[in-house]
Amino acid sequence: MREHNLIRNVFAISGYVMLVTGGALIVAVGVFVMLGATFGAIESALLAGSAVLLITIGFLLIRNYEPDEEERASSNTEEARMTEKIERVQKFLESDLPTLHRLIRRSESLFSDSLQRMSEERQRFESACESLTRAIVASLDDLWRISKLNEGLETEAFNTLCKRLSNAGFFVYVPEERSFPDMSFSKIIREKESDFPKGSVVEVINPGYRYGERLIREAEIAVASHPSRGKDKKK
Repeated sequence: MREHNLIRNVFAISGYVMLVTGGALIVAVGVFVMLGATFGAIESALLAGSAVLLITIGFLLIRNYEPDEEERASSNTEEARMTEKIERVQKFLESDLPTLHRLIRRSESLFSDSLQRMSEERQRFESACESLTRAIVASLDDLWRISKLNEGLETEAFNTLCKRLSNAGFFVYVPEERSFPDMSFSKIIREKESDFPKGSVVEVINPGYRYGERLIREAEIAVASHPSRGKDKKK
């Protein structure tokens, strides 16, 4: 609306400028004639035509683009509405803005408290998971040692439990004797003289455990270093 009124005002002012220019041109020609200047027929026609054209265009612009009383009243009403809106915003800033600030600070405090509670809950959950993991590892270690002492049902129970845990993402690694261990999942505790191939597993001290991509504990093993001396003496 403001842009439209601005364009109308520009055209109306242009009309006044043309009207004044045309009138000034007629006055100038009259002054020159009074001073004795002579113009030819063509020059007189051009001057007169230019003056009339400027006056006509100026009159048309003023008539078509100058705001009338109704438009002025509408413009004044719109300005009054804008002023009222500005006053409302000012009143809001003066009266309600402090309240809004208090609400924002309260919201920030509640959000901070929520984050703190979430962090505490997460720590408790991680602590509980860690405790549960240690309990599972200790139980598996005990069951594995029993299965080593008494091969049979205990070994089958240990293997069945390991299979069920692997379905949930908990992997148990017990390298086989004479095999070469997975060193990303194993740790050599000591070397022993043996007739096994050098570097192969001689004894599993403790199984290894992994949950997903997280390594809980490496398998602790003893590996063969070189053939035993007793075997060399027999030869």
